[in-house]
Amino acid sequence: MPSARFALAVILALSTSGLPRPDPAGANGWSSESVYFPAFPERITLGLAVDFNRGDFETDRTSDTASLTPLVRLESDNVIVRAALPLFRLDGPIEAGFSGPDETEYGVGDLTLSAAYTVYPLFDGMPFVDFVCQFKFPTAHEDFGTGAFDSTLLVSALKPLHRDVYAFVDFGIRLRGGGQYRDTLLTAFGVGAQGRTGIGIWLVYDWREAPFDDIGDEHELTPFLSIPIGNHLRLDPYVLVGLSAASPDWGVGNVISWTF
Repeated sequence: MPSARFALAVILALSTSGLPRPDPAGANGWSSESVYFPAFPERITLGLAVDFNRGDFETDRTSDTASLTPLVRLESDNVIVRAALPLFRLDGPIEAGFSGPDETEYGVGDLTLSAAYTVYPLFDGMPFVDFVCQFKFPTAHEDFGTGAFDSTLLVSALKPLHRDVYAFVDFGIRLRGGGQYRDTLLTAFGVGAQGRTGIGIWLVYDWREAPFDDIGDEHELTPFLSIPIGNHLRLDPYVLVGLSAASPDWGVGNVISWTF
């Protein structure tokens, strides 16, 4: 099973554009009025995530993973529905901790669908909170997935710190099907600055628990930019730095998205 770096690319594309939008009429620059029963969808985003990463993944051989992930987001002010389906090219051992012969494989990954609901702050100083349900369907070709249905439950909190500076933290659990993999915890936190022009710079740390006892957890650091071009196009280039043996040593990627 290849590294799930495509998931990071999708998160970058579909989360940063979901920051609270400024309301000049609001007393503190933000408003939660008229967001509880919005028309759906108000916005549609189509995108393509491009990713490459390299690492030995606790083996004595290096693996290169490249992916292209078409994605779509349907969005209102407080509801987001997402879908993504990756296409992989893998050179090297398939599994972390597996030292089999080098090989080149091409294949479709697992279809991922998710829905998020945002609870806007009820009082000054409270964060924006997202409740997310994500479902992974076993559409992957041979070694490019677990072959089982998975679900992930996630809570994410975003808090403006000062003007255009934000901090966020995610915590969740991945419920793995099929009995071969154990359920795992995951968390992430980050800080960033994203002004009203839409240009942002972020630094994210994420941790994922290993699904087996004989491999290590994944620890990664990801700086990335969020760059709007005009009113519809957005680029989200990023660099991945692996901090554990089970993670890629490094990676690069970009998400190109167009919002209607």
